Amino acid sequence: MLAKSLGRKRLLALMGELGMVSAETGQAIGQEELEDLRSSHTNSRDVTKLAKTILRLTTVVGLGPTGSNAQGQCDDHSVNSGDNETLWIWLSIFLLAVAWIGFAVAAYKLWLRMNQRMAHNELQQAEADTFMGNQRDLLNEQSANLQEFRTRYNNYVRQTDQPHLRNMLIACMMDWYIMVGL
Repeated sequence: MLAKSLGRKRLLALMGELGMVSAETGQAIGQEELEDLRSSHTNSRDVTKLAKTILRLTTVVGLGPTGSNAQGQCDDHSVNSGDNETLWIWLSIFLLAVAWIGFAVAAYKLWLRMNQRMAHNELQQAEADTFMGNQRDLLNEQSANLQEFRTRYNNYVRQTDQPHLRNMLIACMMDWYIMVGL
């Protein structure tokens, strides 16, 4: 049994997939051919999937082949309104319209709810900003009071910590002890 020889592109692509390297240049062999082969294989697979999907959709919608022969039917132009052949199509269109209306109403209600929540969030943010501003003012006021207290205290200590006042206070205390008789 004789096998068919591989084409040049396919042979180079297989060599590239195996990772063969040229002895003279040290470069990989068949990388471009391998990429071309992979892209063509992917493209052909995608086209096949697309064609099958289109065929399924046309069959579901009713546009696909019905297996009937159209000869002789073109002469009769009368429309038979008594048949309910298109009833399922109109029913599905009606159900689709109802679903879209339901979706629109649900989206509108969700938008209203989100709008209300955003208004509440904005109000809470404003209240939090006001509260934080008041707290900052109170802290600044307390800091100023503390600084004033420190200044007063330091002034008091400087005024009362003079040596002649201390000696005078000791003398007064001694006089008092003598007068009381202790």
